[in-house]
Amino acid sequence: MNHPCNYILKALEMTNTLLGIADKGEAASYDDSYRILFGVIRDCAYKIQKQAERQCQVYRAAKDRRIN
Repeated sequence: MNHPCNYILKALEMTNTLLGIADKGEAASYDDSYRILFGVIRDCAYKIQKQAERQCQVYRAAKDRRIN
């Protein structure tokens, strides 16, 4: 079933991948321009993660209201 929560969970998985890429890429960087790129990747991953978690909370709250 194509439920929005399935895509939110997939987005959360992707943020973990992006954070791993940022960590490894930054560690291997020898130039500040690379570090900037990996910092941007990390920032975006955290923003996506935060919004996805908010959407999960909204979904859970709406589901709880329907049950009660």
